[in-house]
Amino acid sequence: MLANPLGAGGGGAGKFKIPLMPGSAELVGAASEPLLIGMGGTNLNWSELRFNDTAINQANWIISGAMTANYAGGQITIRLRWKAAAITGAVLWQAQLIGRTTGEQIDTAMETARSFSATTVNGTTELTNNSELTFTSTAAELTAGDDWFIRILRKANDAADTMSGDAKLFSAQVFEV
Repeated sequence: MLANPLGAGGGGAGKFKIPLMPGSAELVGAASEPLLIGMGGTNLNWSELRFNDTAINQANWIISGAMTANYAGGQITIRLRWKAAAITGAVLWQAQLIGRTTGEQIDTAMETARSFSATTVNGTTELTNNSELTFTSTAAELTAGDDWFIRILRKANDAADTMSGDAKLFSAQVFEV
């Protein structure tokens, strides 16, 4: 059974967990976007966003204010689960956020990007890697009941990003600590 992302049913008052699935990313065909690929395995099917190693790629998600209503102002964690196309190197992820409510412009600059620690791949291609970023948000970024816009970026042009090949994001979560 899935946990209720609004915080009821064991999540604790003010706690929430919201999935950011690859297929729900807001993709418009821009050159800076990762490729959304539907994968057909022997046993399972899934979608993944392929962030390349030659440019900054970014994907955006919108989370409805109904899903953020129980946010109590605590620390936020963004957890990424991804596969590596290489056996060595590290990937540098970043996140940007902004909340919007009635009467505010949607198409506005995101808040300053927050960097994850560069994650070293686990040494075997196509195995799961985890990257996490925990932070305290500003009111401009996240407020309870606002629609939240979340951007995940691979900073492939940064010296800390040393992995050759695609970083294949298949799951992400945003939750209050």
